[in-house]
Amino acid sequence: MSPRSLRRLQIFCSLYRLWSKVRFGGGCWEWTGAMGSHNRGSMTILRRRYMPHRVAWLAIGNSLPPGMKVCHRCDNPRCVRPDHLFLGSQADNMRDMSLKGRGRNGFSKDPLHHRPPSRRALTADQVRLVRSRLASGDRRSLIARDLGVSYTVIHMIAHGRHYAEVA
Repeated sequence: MSPRSLRRLQIFCSLYRLWSKVRFGGGCWEWTGAMGSHNRGSMTILRRRYMPHRVAWLAIGNSLPPGMKVCHRCDNPRCVRPDHLFLGSQADNMRDMSLKGRGRNGFSKDPLHHRPPSRRALTADQVRLVRSRLASGDRRSLIARDLGVSYTVIHMIAHGRHYAEVA
C-alpha cells in the first residue's frame, strides 16, 4: 500500500471513529468520546489532537481558513451537528458569547440577557465576614460563590487592595 493510500485510509477510519462516538438526537449531536480541557471533545488523527466539532465541520466539505474558529450556535461544546456550527473569527465568537450572557461574570451587552456583574459592592458587614472566613481558612472560591462575587474581589480583600477602609 502506498503512503498516500495509507494516509487516506487513516483519515477515513478517523471519520468513522468521529461519527461512531456521536449520540444522535433531535437537537444536538453530542460527542461521547474523550474530553479535553474546558469540557471540549478531543480526538486524535494521524497522531495530532483535534476538537471533534472542527473535524465534523471539515468532514462535510467545509473549509477552515487560517484564523477562523468553528463556533456553536447551540452553546453546547459537545455538539458536532454541522447545522449547529458556524465559522467566525475570535471576535465573532466573543461577541456571540457576550450577547448570550455567557461571559465569565455572566455580563451581557444585550439587556434581555443581562445579569449583574459579579464585582458588585459589598457591605461593611460582608467585608468583615469575608475577612473572618479567610482567617478561619475557608477557600476563596467558596467565599466568592457564597457572596455572589468574583474570586478576584475576595483575593483583593485578602491583600488589602479592596475595602481597606473597612475595619
